Amino acid sequence: MHVRRLHFALAIFLLSALPLSAQVQVSGGNPLVIQSTGGVTQLIPASMVKERKRLGRSLMMGADQLGLTAQQVADIAEFLK
Repeated sequence: MHVRRLHFALAIFLLSALPLSAQVQVSGGNPLVIQSTGGVTQLIPASMVKERKRLGRSLMMGADQLGLTAQQVADIAEFLK
């Protein structure tokens, strides 16, 4: 099986639990390697995964959730130019 290193958000539906929203670190392998919000890395055996769906949104917290002001966001954007 081909293992690809990916970095996109997925909803992962497990056979016996609530869905997870996470960033996929390695797809196509066993186990599936994901990183949850907060940076926790988890290994999920492929046999436990019922379905995977790509999320249509980012898992990154918004500037307001991070406590950033509009000026701080503008400063970061200018720094990244």
